[in-house]
Amino acid sequence: MEEIKSIDRDRLRGWVSDRSDFVLVDIRDSEDYKEMHIPGAKNIGLESKDFLGEISKLASDKKTTVVIYCYAGNSSPKVAEKLVKVGYEDVYDFSGGMDDWEDAGYPVEKNGQMIYR
Repeated sequence: MEEIKSIDRDRLRGWVSDRSDFVLVDIRDSEDYKEMHIPGAKNIGLESKDFLGEISKLASDKKTTVVIYCYAGNSSPKVAEKLVKVGYEDVYDFSGGMDDWEDAGYPVEKNGQMIYR
């Protein structure tokens, strides 16, 4: 079975800036996502009744690189593990989460607009 990989904020920022070919999934609740999220992230909140179905719409090929993040890294490892168990081969956990991204002062999307700090 594949292992979950960890990605730090600097490497993730590079991927986001380069528009690398990967799916970035924000598992926080939809209200927090709308308020602010990492640019390019798609929201599938943990409360979703069909989480795996929603993921498969974003990444139908299980070889797709998927990065999962939450608030501060408490929930994302469990979700990443679940994806590996159902056959995803290239899963990363951004363990710092939105808190770490914000602390670094990296750009965020807020209400559909890019905010650079």
